[in-house]
Amino acid sequence: MDDLTEPVNSCELHIAEGTGTKKVAVGVVNAIDWTRTPRIHGQPVPEGYARVSVDRVERGCASVPLDIEGGDGERTLGEAKKTFICWHKHLLAPFFGHVPRISRVWIGKKRQ
Repeated sequence: MDDLTEPVNSCELHIAEGTGTKKVAVGVVNAIDWTRTPRIHGQPVPEGYARVSVDRVERGCASVPLDIEGGDGERTLGEAKKTFICWHKHLLAPFFGHVPRISRVWIGKKRQ
């Protein structure tokens, strides 16, 4: 995903599995500003990685380990939800679906 031009891009985070990949989360990757060194938590983003915000972790994938520890010590995808992490660029894919945002909790009531 080196060709990102929009300010924010929804993406799928994948891991290598067998001869293919498996979607483990949905997030947002910021466009790459080639005029500056990309940074995360005050440090340069390592070569081959992108700065990604994790929005939703797929069921059963919370324990997927991070290659690079998060800024607050996150070591798994589950711990990294709603934070910024580094993720391999080659394991990011565009996401065209909808990530539901729950604005209210509906307990014991019909939604109108």
